[in-house]
Amino acid sequence: MSNSPLSFAFDTNEVSTAYPVLPEGSYIAKIAAAEVVESSTTPGNFNLRVRFETTAPATSLDGLEKGLVDDVAPGHKLTRYFPLQPSARNPDFDFRKGLVELQDAALKTKQGERPPFNPEDLVNRELVIVVKVREDKEGPYAGQKSNDVARVRTLNA
Repeated sequence: MSNSPLSFAFDTNEVSTAYPVLPEGSYIAKIAAAEVVESSTTPGNFNLRVRFETTAPATSLDGLEKGLVDDVAPGHKLTRYFPLQPSARNPDFDFRKGLVELQDAALKTKQGERPPFNPEDLVNRELVIVVKVREDKEGPYAGQKSNDVARVRTLNA
C-alpha cells in the first residue's frame, strides 16, 4: 500500500459539485458586500453587485429529497445585480426602485427619511431576502436549478 495522499479509491461519479439550491421562501441574510461592477452583457453599463449570506442553517432542495434537515450551513452565498442605469430593452422601468428597496430593507428607512444612497452603508446589515428557484431551459446548464434573490424586505426585530 502506498503512503501517497491519493492512495484511496472512490467513485468520482458519486460526488456532487452542484451548489446547494434553497427552496423558495424568505431567509434572513446579511449583506456581505456591495460593489459596482461593469455589466458582462452590456459593456459600458454598470450594476451594483450585492452578495448576501444567510445567517441561519437551511435545508436545500436536495436535502429535502433525502430527508435531511439544515444541510446548508449559515453563510450560504447568494448574489443579486441591481442595474445602475435605465435598460435599453425596457426604458420605462425605473431602475432606482430596486436600489431604494434595498436601502429601505437594509437601513430600515422609508420615503422622507432616506439618506443619500451609499452602498458602503449597506454592508453587514441584516434583512430578509425572498428567494426563488430558477431552472435553466437551454444551453450547457439546461435542467439545472439555481436561486435568484427576487426581493428584499426589512427584518422586523
